[in-house]
Amino acid sequence: MSANSITRQSDFIGRLVLDRQTAESLGRVAELWLDPKAHQIIGLSCKAGLLGTQRHSFTWSQIESIGEDSIMVSALEGVNAEKPESAISQIAQDIWTDSGSQMGGLIDYRFDPETGDVIDYIFVFNGWRGIADSGYCFPPVAVISMHPKRVIVAEAATQNPERFTGRLDQGIASIKDFLKSDYARTQEDIQTIANRLQGITRKTTAQLKDALPHAGQLQAAPDRTTDELDELDELDKPGANAELALDQTVPQDGLLQDSPIATPEADPEPLMAEPIQNTTQDTAQDTTHDKILNSIQDKIQDATPDSGNSH
Repeated sequence: MSANSITRQSDFIGRLVLDRQTAESLGRVAELWLDPKAHQIIGLSCKAGLLGTQRHSFTWSQIESIGEDSIMVSALEGVNAEKPESAISQIAQDIWTDSGSQMGGLIDYRFDPETGDVIDYIFVFNGWRGIADSGYCFPPVAVISMHPKRVIVAEAATQNPERFTGRLDQGIASIKDFLKSDYARTQEDIQTIANRLQGITRKTTAQLKDALPHAGQLQAAPDRTTDELDELDELDKPGANAELALDQTVPQDGLLQDSPIATPEADPEPLMAEPIQNTTQDTAQDTTHDKILNSIQDKIQDATPDSGNSH
């Protein structure tokens, strides 16, 4: 296999694949298989047909030559290479530093077509810096680990990264994919924050609803205590006990009702005066009768002749 120069992954996507033995078109490159530990291209797959329903896969050793317009492969009839599970094909991963910061996105990489070894990875920073500036590079040795969705790199490799001097126009699709995913993540983050705020609002509202009845009870307690103290002050006044007992015994209509509280007894002096008064009246009447009898007896004696003269 001969190679003209170092090339980029984005230059391969969509390139025509021809069978060197039959000159048959096998489709166009759909993806490259990247070994994330060895940082090496180990194969590729292509799609054919009107809707891309036909797929063909090849190992890197089956590639015969790489030209500007096509890739020549040595195809085995009826045999497709199997893609390893650890291979990564989608290049639009988030880039995280080993300190835990999400600082950008991987958009492309350059490799040696002869060996398939990765030369460097191309990335952009987050935000407006990624739009205003061109891409940057870091070497494979800066990669700590790689996953289909994210890459963790040493933070030192992102402090003063090498600026990518090539053209990014062929990697626009990868940049768009990254920016689209970054926008989607931003929306998800905003939605997550909104959901959290909504949950906090509901929780706070529920706590306030639970606290309001208790607050009303606490507010009413001092009022009840003040009323009770006022009642005690009234009870301390002279005659307050009798008035309170009378109020509890005699209703507003003036009728007595049964009550556990004893009704005050009437004054005994008027009860004692009545017998005395009756006794006096009886004595006076006896005296009058005696006087009348005595007067009658005197008149009878005056009218009667002297007993001595009659003899």
